[in-house]
Amino acid sequence: RKTFRYSETGPEGLLKNKKAYLIATSGGTPIGGDMDFASKYAKQMLNFMGITDVTILAPGPNGQTEEEIIASIV
Repeated sequence: RKTFRYSETGPEGLLKNKKAYLIATSGGTPIGGDMDFASKYAKQMLNFMGITDVTILAPGPNGQTEEEIIASIV
């Protein structure tokens, strides 16, 4: 009863007005691509708990550089 609860209309996330940064890496699978299920699953679970403001950061050749990631957080 800390992350979600069941109400008359179904499950309700209790972690509203929160922001999450998801740092995702892969072994060559583009983050956000058709074959990337991990970041989509993690984002769905966060949404289920009420966290809808999710930023996915992907360092490495498939995404942002380390400097771009640090600049986007600060």
